[in-house]
Amino acid sequence: MTSPFLHDNVDQNQTGAAGDLSPEARTFNWLLDSFTSSTAGVLEAIAVSSDGLLMAMSAIKDRSNAERLAAVVSGMTSLAGGAASWYALGGLNRVIVDMATATC
Repeated sequence: MTSPFLHDNVDQNQTGAAGDLSPEARTFNWLLDSFTSSTAGVLEAIAVSSDGLLMAMSAIKDRSNAERLAAVVSGMTSLAGGAASWYALGGLNRVIVDMATATC
């Protein structure tokens, strides 16, 4: 698990390095790291904005993969919300995808 003040998956030589993250962003990344390391079966975690942008991530080694997952989550949430609205089923509570070897 990483410290809330330095995120291991951020290259320190790039723009947007850990030193450029707000204290809130560093803390959010640290919380996701803590969740993944202390919860059985959880490998990675991301936080996604309502418009599909990656907001925070656990110590995922591949940022492009995390951003791809954020786009997938955004699309699934949008589709489920549209269906709930179209069929007057009320607000969206959660979207669950159950696979043979993982649950999203």
